[in-house]
Amino acid sequence: MNVLLKNQEYLIFLAGVMVSSGIIKSNNYFAPIFSWLLDKFKSKKLVVYFVSFVSGILPVSGRVSVSAGILDTLTPKNNCKSRSKFGIIDYLATHHYYLWSPLEKTIIIPMAVLSLTYLQVMSYLWPLLLVTFIYTICYIKVMVNEEDIEINKQINIEKTKISFVLFPLLASVGFLIAGHNGNLIFGALSIYYIILSKDFKFWRHINWGLMGLLFLVTCAANYISTYDKVFEDYIKNQNNIWLACVFGFLFSFLLGSSGKFIGIAVLLTKIFGMKYFVLFFALEYSGYLISPSHKCTCIGKMYFGTPILDYAKVLLLWIILIIITAVSVIKI
Repeated sequence: MNVLLKNQEYLIFLAGVMVSSGIIKSNNYFAPIFSWLLDKFKSKKLVVYFVSFVSGILPVSGRVSVSAGILDTLTPKNNCKSRSKFGIIDYLATHHYYLWSPLEKTIIIPMAVLSLTYLQVMSYLWPLLLVTFIYTICYIKVMVNEEDIEINKQINIEKTKISFVLFPLLASVGFLIAGHNGNLIFGALSIYYIILSKDFKFWRHINWGLMGLLFLVTCAANYISTYDKVFEDYIKNQNNIWLACVFGFLFSFLLGSSGKFIGIAVLLTKIFGMKYFVLFFALEYSGYLISPSHKCTCIGKMYFGTPILDYAKVLLLWIILIIITAVSVIKI
């Protein structure tokens, strides 16, 4: 029974995140927030920097489309060359969250399966996050010019609405980072948004497939913990870890799913030890980023006309930097 129930309370946490994010998206609650930001910034490029780091914050299906819709307001409609750059920015803007956001399954699942706090997870992943942020900033600085950006300022922004939507979310994330119980925090936050929106069919925002995945991965990790001596004896031959690295990367590449790549990463970590967590995360994340099953590049191409070859060049350099960083970290 312990194999089935240990750490399953994180299902409440994940459900709370899904309900809160789904209600925010379906009611377009962030629209006035982004309008206010666009109205306040003076530098066009500064707007792009900021929007690229916040526009994909909601952990919802189709987030690339949400971000693309926001970035689309910053691009000239008839300049194909300028618009194509924003397809890359859209991709970068919606994929750094997997490395740090406490709303993401790629952070929640390691917390649940590996029994870590948020800050403990970040103590492993911060080098990958730093590389990703620097890479994104450099891409925008080098590739995007002021004339590539077109801003239409918004008026009549409801600041009260911004407060009611944004502050509870920021407070919840702050409490989580401070080490408080994520199940209670996001359970309460989801109830708040249900009442605010009067959306009482909240279950439609829950991805039941992902909930099932978290349940199964947690059960598998609990099983491995129960028989850890058996697994420890099996992996004494260190050559096995490199085979695991190759297969983990290949499976993540073929599946093209953020939920599945993190599931693979944490199970391999459970077998081989926390020392290799950052390596497994980097490899599986990289496989996911360049997967042909990953639909985000197709969405960006439809929005901005970005050539697939342009995506390939940027993504390959990014994953090379991520993997080199991970290998360097575990050797220190």
